[in-house]
Amino acid sequence: HELTGTVVAVGEGVGTVAVGDRVVADSRFWCGECAQCRAGRRHVCASLGFVGEVCDGGFAEETVLPARLLHLIDAALDERVAAMAE
Repeated sequence: HELTGTVVAVGEGVGTVAVGDRVVADSRFWCGECAQCRAGRRHVCASLGFVGEVCDGGFAEETVLPARLLHLIDAALDERVAAMAE
């Protein structure tokens, strides 16, 4: 479920990542809307799931993830190391 990649497309209104950005994904798929998420406790989200469980994961050639789950990584950082950021 740990994965890194390069952004190939972004949805309308997304301003936190851009095409070409290298990213690592948070493996926890949290909603951002429930009381727990709003209180900053995303690890106990009422709808908590995991990348690879609720959507395609790291073994997929491409996956679609909400921008809130993506974190930019430095271009010099080896992807194998970045994947361990979790």
